[in-house]
Amino acid sequence: MTGHYGEVNAVVYMYDRGDDSFIASGGADKLVFIWNISKGIQVKQFRAHYEAINSLAYSGKYDALVSGSTDKSIIVWDKHGKVKNRIKNHSALVAALAYLERRNLLISASWDHHIYAQTLKVYDEEEFA
Repeated sequence: MTGHYGEVNAVVYMYDRGDDSFIASGGADKLVFIWNISKGIQVKQFRAHYEAINSLAYSGKYDALVSGSTDKSIIVWDKHGKVKNRIKNHSALVAALAYLERRNLLISASWDHHIYAQTLKVYDEEEFA
């Protein structure tokens, strides 16, 4: 499957629907792609980061995708590509993300030498702006 304009830095399994399986990828081109890997096709493309995407996580509870970037931000997306939250607690690039479904915790690690564990919050953009 091709689509990114540069390095692909992150991939995460999202869900299965019928016979189809879906993943997300993020890369140096600042884009997040949603793929139907059963059919080998790109189904959606999201853009809101200002620099490369380095990490991804997925919450089945909220059907939300989370991306971490060189721009020091973490973005929470809904399944339609709408930004639901923008988290700016790191002072350097976000290198890794993990989501603990049972505890609703988003874990982020950064080159700023910090790891944060925080409740995943999914808002409408107007609520957190």
